[in-house]
Amino acid sequence: LTIDSAGRVLLPQRVAFVGKKTDTSQYNGNASTNVTFNLTELAHASWNGTTFTVPVAGLYRLFINGHRQSTDTVPMEVGIFKNGTMIESGYTLGVASTRPRATAETLVVLAVNDAITFRVPQGNVFAGGDATSSGLMCSGYLIG
Repeated sequence: LTIDSAGRVLLPQRVAFVGKKTDTSQYNGNASTNVTFNLTELAHASWNGTTFTVPVAGLYRLFINGHRQSTDTVPMEVGIFKNGTMIESGYTLGVASTRPRATAETLVVLAVNDAITFRVPQGNVFAGGDATSSGLMCSGYLIG
């Protein structure tokens, strides 16, 4: 680690990732299917686009956000999974005239080799088609 002349602490490597689903397909919910994100930013080596395998034990912030593809009355849910079990979810009721957004985020203590995945247990989510404003995205980073 280094400290520059302004007093900023610079780290040689950050444990962080951002995954975005940017293709134009709709992602249909399934409780057992992990989302594969086709665009990765801030990619730590422990993120492969589908699974974040925890490299360092500690407190992490995890996040998923998505908006509905269709304008029907079917509910939509996004979830954060740890070792295959949902630890947090965001839910929205279906609204016939809009495409609501659902978000889930959590702070969680993780152990080395815990596997974090993201899923859409129900409903459908718009994938995006735009790398700058993805319809479905996730992120995570080590707080300490």
